[in-house]
This record gives sequence, C-alpha cells and structure tokens, in this order.
Amino acid sequence: MQIEMIFILNLFIAIFAGIIVGLERQWQQKLAGIRTTALVSFGACMFVSLSTFMSGGDPTRIAAQVVSGIGFLAGGVIIRDGFSVSGINTAATLWCAAAIGSFVGAGYPLEGVIAAFMLMTLNITLRLFSRKMDTFRSGSTHYYLSVKCLAEKETSARTTILGALNKFGLDFNQITCGAEEDGTVDILVDLEMAANESTTQQRIKTLVEKLLMKHYILQVHNIGPDLEEEHRE
Repeated sequence: MQIEMIFILNLFIAIFAGIIVGLERQWQQKLAGIRTTALVSFGACMFVSLSTFMSGGDPTRIAAQVVSGIGFLAGGVIIRDGFSVSGINTAATLWCAAAIGSFVGAGYPLEGVIAAFMLMTLNITLRLFSRKMDTFRSGSTHYYLSVKCLAEKETSARTTILGALNKFGLDFNQITCGAEEDGTVDILVDLEMAANESTTQQRIKTLVEKLLMKHYILQVHNIGPDLEEEHRE
C-alpha cells in the first residue's frame, strides 16, 4: 500500500514539475505548452516507475528507452517554414521534461522539481541574454512587418515579400505564417536593421508602399522600437 501511495505522489509531483516547465512555453505561445510538458513528464515518470515495480528491473534501461523515444516526439515540434526553422528550443525543453519525469519516477521527486524550476529559469534568462548579445554584437535592432493577404495568394505574397526585401537590401531573421478564420493569412517578417541607420524609417515605409501595390495584400503593419505602428488598408 505504501508503494502505491508513493507511486501516486510521484505522479502528481511529475505533473507539477511538467507544468512548471510548460508555463514559460505557454506564455511564449510555443507549440508545446503546459499540457504537453506535463504529459511528457507524467509519461516518463510512469515508465521509470514501472521498473521499480518489476522484480529485478533496471531503471536505467527504462530511462535509456525514454531518452531515445522522446526524440520522435521532440522532432515533431521542429518545423521548417520557408527559410526559417522553429521549435528547436521547444524540442530541447521536451527532452529535459522527460528527464525530469524520470527523476521523479526513479524516486527523486525533490531533485525533479528543482530541475523543473531551473529549466524554466534557463529558458527565460537565456532568451533575454541571447537577444541582448545579438543586438550588442551586430549593433542592430528588430522591426516586425505584419502582412495580411488572401489565403489562396499566400505563395504569391511570400514571393513578393522576399523580392522586395532583396530589392531594398533588407535582412530578415525569419518569416512565419498563421492562417485566420476569415480566409486570410498573416505573414510576420522579423527584420534586422542597423540601430543607428538614419534611413531605416524611410526604407521600411518604401517597402510597405511596394507591398501594398499588390491587390492580394490586404493590410500591412510595421512595428519597431523607434517607429509608431502604421496600419494601412
């Protein structure tokens, strides 16, 4: 009876630890949020706990299979969208969530919860640090260009955007797309431009005007740290 109670307690702790990890992912609106990380941690805990119920079972063998198996799940959240690849950090987070669940399942709940808090802290602090480092290294800042187009013209809109960026010599970090219920697609372009460039505002304004010449592009927003949001239809 005591073993069953410990097992149930460990499951709840694994779920709690998974939720801690998922809070940051959910806040950032990533593919794997609270529910996914909680399920991964919960499942890993069950797998490792199973070995403790089996006579002569080796917890390390079960944990090794969890490590290899979670790779397939993590691979599912890595998405290549045109020139950008997203989901790598989320995949790594899932992999760590499996390790946290394995800790709890092996009978180390305190260590699992500590690791969950450390993982969440790492995701938050290292993201901010990496962005600051990129900005300091390149002396650049980010402007976000949001383009709304007809869903059936998404490919044409993306081609137009890439052509315009190339024409005006603008660098971009990634281009992401999101379908809307009204039959349109929102295309978000992350532009990287020199922070001290005096022509930044004019170049972006010219780019917006160029895009709006296409009939299938319905709206364009440009947002930057030194620019007011422009909304055009």
